[in-house]
Amino acid sequence: MISLIYVPNKNRGYRGLRVLKELEIQGVLKIVGIVTDSKLAKRAEHLKPDWGVCEGCGDWDCSQIFFSIPHRGFLNIHLSLLPKYRGVWPVIFAVINDEKMTGVTIHFLDGGINSGNIVAQEAVPIFEDDTGYDVYHRLLDLAERMMRQEMPQILLAPKVLSFRQDEERASVYTNKAKLKKASLSWERKKLYDFARAFDFPPYEPAYVFVDGKKQHLLLRPERHEINGSGLDSISYNDQKIYMLEGSKYNHTQGI
Repeated sequence: MISLIYVPNKNRGYRGLRVLKELEIQGVLKIVGIVTDSKLAKRAEHLKPDWGVCEGCGDWDCSQIFFSIPHRGFLNIHLSLLPKYRGVWPVIFAVINDEKMTGVTIHFLDGGINSGNIVAQEAVPIFEDDTGYDVYHRLLDLAERMMRQEMPQILLAPKVLSFRQDEERASVYTNKAKLKKASLSWERKKLYDFARAFDFPPYEPAYVFVDGKKQHLLLRPERHEINGSGLDSISYNDQKIYMLEGSKYNHTQGI
């Protein structure tokens, strides 16, 4: 039986683990280790797994630590159409940049930033009124379906077919610092895309400063348990960007 170590991502609701547990019950594989931090990663070598599966590494860089431990390879499920949007917040940056399509890529870890060979890839649309929250959950549904369809074939194949990424098309995002600050002086379309990208409860939305006061930008205030009827707003076409004064948000990390 195939042995496997797994790196979960709590922000994705452990969906991948659910799929792998189903495959374990079916007798396809045996999960011999669940690795949640760098200390456990360093201990994983003695498990000698056939495969590793990672749903993004969260706050620690699993690709640099132990991608070479499984002797058949380490697979990662990344929420973009690689080679575009390698690195952090691929969903957010795709919406900020007004992309019309994004997707899910299953690829090998190789020690770089989402630069390993691609095994499977599938696209979904980004609609004009989508928020980052909408796109993220659409991609989670796609990732779960792809894992169910693709993983048994990949893990059981004598040789896995994959293809190299086109480095000329690659884009890499690694810096999240101070990213959520916007400006009312921006062109209205840019401000709208920026605001909808970060409308992602329970995390802090994008914000601007007006007369020295912080104003959060929301497209779907009801998702934040806020009544939008009493809020100031900015219009873009038939959409409204609501402005909420104050510091309601404590969840500033994640996504």
